[in-house]
Amino acid sequence: MRQFNFVAWLLVLPVFAAEVREPGAPSGWTTESSRDEIRPKFSYDNKGGRSGTGAFIIETDARDGLDGYWKRSYPVEGTKHYQFRAYRKATGVEWPQQCAVITVQWFDSGGKRVLDDRKLVERYLTKYTPTTPLEYPVEGATGKDGWTELTGLWEAPSGAKQVVVELHGRWAAKARMQWSDIEFRPTAAPAPRKVRLATVHYRPEAGKTPEEKRTQFGLFIEKAAS
Repeated sequence: MRQFNFVAWLLVLPVFAAEVREPGAPSGWTTESSRDEIRPKFSYDNKGGRSGTGAFIIETDARDGLDGYWKRSYPVEGTKHYQFRAYRKATGVEWPQQCAVITVQWFDSGGKRVLDDRKLVERYLTKYTPTTPLEYPVEGATGKDGWTELTGLWEAPSGAKQVVVELHGRWAAKARMQWSDIEFRPTAAPAPRKVRLATVHYRPEAGKTPEEKRTQFGLFIEKAAS
């Protein structure tokens, strides 16, 4: 019985595929997938991309559930601010925000996730310091050429020594996902700004559709902002 339990435990352990250096890819970039059997096709087109200076590409076949990503680590200094920018183009994907997502994660020099000690909100969870969550760049406008800008501006946690950027292509079948013009660089801290918050306690009685109900809050929002 003990032998059976031991064997069963081994069978459920995840199998992680090694990082792969794709032919022609820029220095520092590798590809990875949690399992070889769900690994999509990776390639790098040195004349592709939004500006013709190169594109990271992930392609999937007719199977659902393929999952993999391009990966690169950048050195950082804790408490400094950093600007990220990239452009994405996805075809055959209904929801690029889920299937062609970019993630950013902070680590120490040994590859361990660091504590999130950034001062985000005053007097909230003062005795609790969690590990840093994944950062997600914000989507901008999509140009006529089909390329969507994604940007982020973050402060590095004090213990961070490196940041890992991952370009994910996952789940969608018969899809092609591309990224280009990727940059991660130091930048100045953003200027402080004041915001006004207001709450509205109102239950709209008139109207039948969600749109008709929603627009009734407009008057109260305008009044709070004035």
